[in-house]
Amino acid sequence: MGGGKLYDVDELIPTPNGYTRNGDLRAGDKVFGEDGQVISILVAHPVVTPAKAYRLTFDDASTAVVSSDHLWFTTTTDERKKAGRRTPEYRASRRANRPSRATGKKSEAFRVAISESNSGREYEYLQPPAGSVRTTQEIADTLLNSQGYSNHAIAVAGALQLPMAELPLDPYVLGAWLGDGHSNGGGFTGIDPEIWQQIECAGFEVRHRADSKSHHIVGLTPFLRALNLIKNKHIPTEYTRAGKNQRLALLQGLMDTDGTVCSSGSVEFTNTNKRIIDGVFDLICGLGYKARVIEGRATLNGKDCGPKWDIKWTPPEYVFRLRRKVEKQKLGTRGTIRSRYIVAADEIDPTPMRCITVDNPTGLYLAGQSMLVTHNSIFLSTICKSVSVILPRNSHSPLP
Repeated sequence: MGGGKLYDVDELIPTPNGYTRNGDLRAGDKVFGEDGQVISILVAHPVVTPAKAYRLTFDDASTAVVSSDHLWFTTTTDERKKAGRRTPEYRASRRANRPSRATGKKSEAFRVAISESNSGREYEYLQPPAGSVRTTQEIADTLLNSQGYSNHAIAVAGALQLPMAELPLDPYVLGAWLGDGHSNGGGFTGIDPEIWQQIECAGFEVRHRADSKSHHIVGLTPFLRALNLIKNKHIPTEYTRAGKNQRLALLQGLMDTDGTVCSSGSVEFTNTNKRIIDGVFDLICGLGYKARVIEGRATLNGKDCGPKWDIKWTPPEYVFRLRRKVEKQKLGTRGTIRSRYIVAADEIDPTPMRCITVDNPTGLYLAGQSMLVTHNSIFLSTICKSVSVILPRNSHSPLP
């Protein structure tokens, strides 16, 4: 009864309550569509082991372990090139820079008349290609284009669409404390008055020590204790699944304290606490950004102090409130920040997998901690009246 479009049972699937192991999903559970909207699982198919499996790797180091017939909605190099040339902006630029064809022994009046006639014509243009639904095997077989570059790309998901939450602590304050706060209470270290001014705007009193770098947020400790954060720094799930503006405020608090702007204008977050890194990565992906985590070693005066992690990305909106950082950040505008490119397709030994069918007309849902946009199983049943879309045999495009 299922299309057999299988995904690793141990993969974590984003839900409105955090993450759920793929093998533990049930019909009726809530997941996310490609636009960040909450959708329902119609069918959670049995766990099976496929005959053939692949590990796909994307340009941000994300991976997906799937069966060879698992579906993806991808664009190819040719489709992206055609899409870029079939926009009103491209056509207008081409017309503006194209030499006039009214040349030769023609009068000025003739040339003017021809130009006016052409400018008033109505043209029928080809629509830009949107991409196609393809199997993992098809992707593996056409992994590179004729120039040897990555051929297939999937879109980056939109920001998770969740309602504003009743949070016990202002998200910016929490983010700033997670970045520069003392793990045993309301103390924090910093030199930027703008940060503690933001904290004061959230209703807290900030007292300053004599050294001008040490401060104390009066009344913060009870909130931290209630959130189980004392000597246990992490981002609670209720914050990573709050409203978009609340999640952005939390990220801004973290970035104002532990974030930097690279020379290129992109941004970076660094921390030695893996739980905070995981939470920040969840925030970033949940806001609709594409990012990459890089592990390295923290050093102090030449001494190895253990592992550290850097998250780098180029967001299309400001992720700081601190003025000196906002002024350096360059907003991402290139199309590459809205796509993940498939850079490898390695055949692997098959492992237990399962597929789901979601209540989404596009058939798309999010999988993995990178929130990859993937396609659900094709589910055909005469008694299942609620299925939103059935993909015709041999079709390569999702139904509207």
